[in-house]
Amino acid sequence: MPRGVHNVWKTWEEDPSLEKIKDEEYTSYHMSITYQPKKRKRKRSHGFLKRSRTAQGRRTIQRRRQKGRKKLTV
Repeated sequence: MPRGVHNVWKTWEEDPSLEKIKDEEYTSYHMSITYQPKKRKRKRSHGFLKRSRTAQGRRTIQRRRQKGRKKLTV
C-alpha cells in the first residue's frame, strides 16, 4: 500500500462484529427493482413529437441540430 494511504475498510475476518451485520442486513433486506423500461412511455416523454410541442423542446431540437447530432430525440 502506498505511503500515507490507510485502509479504513475492514474485512469480515478482521472484525468479528461485522459478521452479525453481514448475517442480518444482507440476508433480510432486498433492494427493490425500480427501473422498468417501457419503449412507448419513453417515446411519449422524450420523443420528437413531444419536443416539437413546446418552445423549450423546439430549442432543444434546434441545439441538437446545430451540434450535428445524428439522433435528435429518443
